[in-house]
Amino acid sequence: MSVRIRHLAAAALAGVAVLSMAAPAAARPAVEPGSGLTVTTDRLVLNPTDRGYQGVLKARVTNSGTTPVSPELKIVEPVAGSLYYADLQMICMENEPVGNRNGWRCYPYNDLAPGETRTFKIPFRVLTTVRDQAMSTDGGALSVGNGWEPRGPEVRFATLFRSSSGSLRNPVPYARSERPDVTLTAGNAQLAADPEEGGWTGLMPVTIRSANDAVHEALSIEIDLPEGMSFWGTVPSELATGYEFFVPGGPFMPGEERTFHVRVHAYPDVTPGVPVEVTLTAHAHWFLAEAADLTPADNVATVTVTTD
Repeated sequence: MSVRIRHLAAAALAGVAVLSMAAPAAARPAVEPGSGLTVTTDRLVLNPTDRGYQGVLKARVTNSGTTPVSPELKIVEPVAGSLYYADLQMICMENEPVGNRNGWRCYPYNDLAPGETRTFKIPFRVLTTVRDQAMSTDGGALSVGNGWEPRGPEVRFATLFRSSSGSLRNPVPYARSERPDVTLTAGNAQLAADPEEGGWTGLMPVTIRSANDAVHEALSIEIDLPEGMSFWGTVPSELATGYEFFVPGGPFMPGEERTFHVRVHAYPDVTPGVPVEVTLTAHAHWFLAEAADLTPADNVATVTVTTD
């Protein structure tokens, strides 16, 4: 992955054991020395949806001190990429990864008054195929601090996935694909005369598919154009830098396929009617780095572009 995409991804993302339990586990507190802050929680239950699983964890933060405090809540996600920060009612930043999972530092918009307990609803989403068997995973954790003193000990929480029938009984461990498996195809493009800009402009159809549920924060495509041609964005529009761009629509479900268009422009000095080859290469990204694909040969597509 290029340095351009690393910077682009950073900007895009800155805004933001087998268990068998019939009843919620007892809430356990983590005490923050010197700040008077504690946090408690229970388990996270993820429910089937038409797009993977979603659920909300309730974190109860108490200020037992005598002065208002702006808490800093650290969230270690139980499944890599599962914190659904688009719905999170706090300001959050990625920080301190744990293995391949993110650790997030989150800040409420208002201070906690002395003696106040506030409940924060933390949304999670796992983009995987809904199973007919309940599943479980552990590793999620919360801790709280005031931003300048060491945080207290972690409060760990278990995560359960409801089965497609709604059951939580007899869960099996959630097993996730370790490496992405992306397939890229594209169609030839015929560029038409562009009276406003000069030269020729046209759309190239591109289809990309993700075969499994390996973690990724984005898929991107790098386009290699010959001299005299330029990349002019995607339809629908998505973030891009230079000749590399994100695939519109965000992370993929297993088996999900999307088709969109790439706008290509040829400058007036290009010889019309001469076909040229254009190569596109797909990449999956996690932690702002490229994730090695299971079958890299089908991440590349070569097509022909012709000017009218």
